[in-house]
Amino acid sequence: MKRNTKQQSYICEAVLELHHPTARAVYDYVKQKCPSVSKGTVYRVLASLVQEGKINQIQITNGADCYDWDCAPHHHLVCETCGAVCDIPADKIKTFRNNQECADMYIRTHTILFFGQCATCYAQTKKELSERGEIQDSERTTQENDTRLSFISINT
Repeated sequence: MKRNTKQQSYICEAVLELHHPTARAVYDYVKQKCPSVSKGTVYRVLASLVQEGKINQIQITNGADCYDWDCAPHHHLVCETCGAVCDIPADKIKTFRNNQECADMYIRTHTILFFGQCATCYAQTKKELSERGEIQDSERTTQENDTRLSFISINT
């Protein structure tokens, strides 16, 4: 991206303000502020920002890609109930420490995408199960602990 236009500024603002937006969500946000913006401009600017390393593109299987302003190492959970994309700090998951663990390969970067329920949907599910008597208090505590500990380790 060579020059900074008002449209580009709005696109950057949308990625920053919206939590893991799709290109369509970015377009809708920018369209409200700049009615003359085209979808093509939004897609080109997003691609340019990704190429320049200013934002990350999260490729969602069977869904629209999302964009993330946070380029620090971290992972994501896609909520299968509401579709939200949530951050998971990198230190919560053991990953390759360095390239020595895969001496016959070169790993430039990696992405880990979890699928499950976000905190809001999971709390609602637990509440509904509890109200129906399908989950006991002791089970709830065990299930909460199991969920917190269910992150995977890769080559550890």
